[in-house]
Amino acid sequence: HVDGGVTAKDIKHQIEHASCLACKNWSQGICSTILFFDECNTSHDALWLAQEIMCDQTCDGDSIDAVNKYGMKIVIACNPYRLHPPELIARLEKAGLGYHAGPKVSEQGMIRLRDLVYRVHPLPPSLQVHIFDFGSLSVSVEKKYSSLIIQHMLKDVTKTIGEYEGLERFFTKLICRAQDFMRSCKNEKSFVSLRDVKRFRDVFLFFADHIRNKELGRILQAKEGKKISDRDLLKFPVVCALGVCYYLSLSPDNRENFLHTICDRADDCVLGSPRNFNRLLTLVMSIFVKELRPLLKGKNIAENAAFSENIFLFIICSELRIPLFLIGKPGTSKSLAKSIVGEAMQGRASESRLFQDFSQCIHVTYQCSPLSTPEGIKSVFREASQYQKDKDISEYVAMVILDEVGLAEDSNTMALKSLHALLENGCSPDGNVETGEVNSTNKVSFCGMSNWALDPAKMNRGVLVSREEPSRDDLIFTASGILHDLGENILDKQRLKLIVDCYLQLLEIQQNTNLKDGSPEIFGLRDFYSFLKTIAMKLQIGQQDSDRDVNTAILYSILRNFKSQNLSQTDPADIFINALLPSGFVQNTVNPLDLLKDNIMHEDPDGTMPVRYPLVITREPHIVLTMLKQYQGLTDEMEIIYG
Repeated sequence: HVDGGVTAKDIKHQIEHASCLACKNWSQGICSTILFFDECNTSHDALWLAQEIMCDQTCDGDSIDAVNKYGMKIVIACNPYRLHPPELIARLEKAGLGYHAGPKVSEQGMIRLRDLVYRVHPLPPSLQVHIFDFGSLSVSVEKKYSSLIIQHMLKDVTKTIGEYEGLERFFTKLICRAQDFMRSCKNEKSFVSLRDVKRFRDVFLFFADHIRNKELGRILQAKEGKKISDRDLLKFPVVCALGVCYYLSLSPDNRENFLHTICDRADDCVLGSPRNFNRLLTLVMSIFVKELRPLLKGKNIAENAAFSENIFLFIICSELRIPLFLIGKPGTSKSLAKSIVGEAMQGRASESRLFQDFSQCIHVTYQCSPLSTPEGIKSVFREASQYQKDKDISEYVAMVILDEVGLAEDSNTMALKSLHALLENGCSPDGNVETGEVNSTNKVSFCGMSNWALDPAKMNRGVLVSREEPSRDDLIFTASGILHDLGENILDKQRLKLIVDCYLQLLEIQQNTNLKDGSPEIFGLRDFYSFLKTIAMKLQIGQQDSDRDVNTAILYSILRNFKSQNLSQTDPADIFINALLPSGFVQNTVNPLDLLKDNIMHEDPDGTMPVRYPLVITREPHIVLTMLKQYQGLTDEMEIIYG
């Protein structure tokens, strides 16, 4: 398998190894030995050496004797060099923080990698005459392969839920319709393959086992108020498998269309209506979130849809070693879900009886950047594999987490191409990427988190979830959840709605300015959450409840979280002040250094009111920091380190 880190030296080594193997095979009566280079055009060095090998049958000027003497054949596979459709490029530019790439065409006439279906180099002209277009599986052939996977699955299903008439036909139609729907989407979710079918099989069997034999089934039985029937043993796993592999990856609009496609045309006695599908999936997700509530207590965390879905996907993908990609702007609960699940999944040592049925999970984190290399990525998988060595992999799982994985896509070495083999087969503790039959002890779990849009063609190797901007209703629900611990009457619903409307107005102004002159979007969800928590902090400190006290807390929170000067034509603070504070309210003058001092001196022993790291934009940063150090009220022990 070729990736961006493969050099000409590596190719020569493989040629020598294959030549020795071909000689050995020839002596044993085996007439053909095939050397196969997969994804050859991901490496510039490998591609040009492959051109020499294919056209001249030489390697760096030396003839390859095994080709003529011992029947060695050389085959290379390349991904096509073609653009995404304009609609998909526009969609990717809106995902997370969008693209952060240069012009669409470089000075050398090269198309930027982010606009390509596959991030590869164009083939040399002399190699193009050797092209054979393999194409892709037709719908009928994919259906046959899917049917074979389902037949294999049913051998285990009948052991769990018993015989069920027409089961193979039901599953085949269900999966084919799900695949067809995803393929019809004009966005990054259209990249589906037989990997999705295999993931469906794994998730279905997992839930069928846990609902029948373990704590999850007992909790569901209590929630439903009746004994779990054989029909339920089919219904719940089907809904959860569709949810993990397809439904939760879709945008809200596409989710509704997906359910109408699946539920209206499937066996109604199994799935029921779209509303019933949503009820069942929400019920299962709520069970996992409820078991985590002791870890959330007092932290002012709202159990909104994004948080619940991230938690659910993290747990299931960790347990089943299904690669997971979470894409979204800061504040979409990616890191929060990771830390909470890591704390909860302690195997038999877990406080929750539900999580005692799951593996103990350890996270191995790597911070990606445009300087990331294939070897750096492989080293993280090697470390994770080392953690699993000599352990029972049914009770222990290591999870590789690539943080800011979108930044590594800008690497000149195409570092993320090394993920292909690592996600499929894993990496041994001594660093060898597995080939051929997969060694289950070496395969680890994986999650890639990014604020930026990712290469969709690569992401079909796992579950891809792109978080869009939350709706107005989602924001109101989240705001209510954050302030819940203070009591329902601290901020009335009308004022909460005004806060949300001000934030949405600010987002719209930022987006329009960004489209007009490329100005960055400075304020986002984390500022919105911090604004609410600052109000909570000010009201908790004094236990204040009068209108003036609340208005004072709101003003302070506005100035601390949304006040900016000369960063945009519109001052964000004015949007909130004009809408939230009465016209006659007297604004006390607030020194910006007071706000900065409060942020620096802020303490958060229990994680309830997290600290925000201030970014001071000024022409004379040393002077500002010196003034701050000398400012009245700051401790003498504070030390400033210049970097």
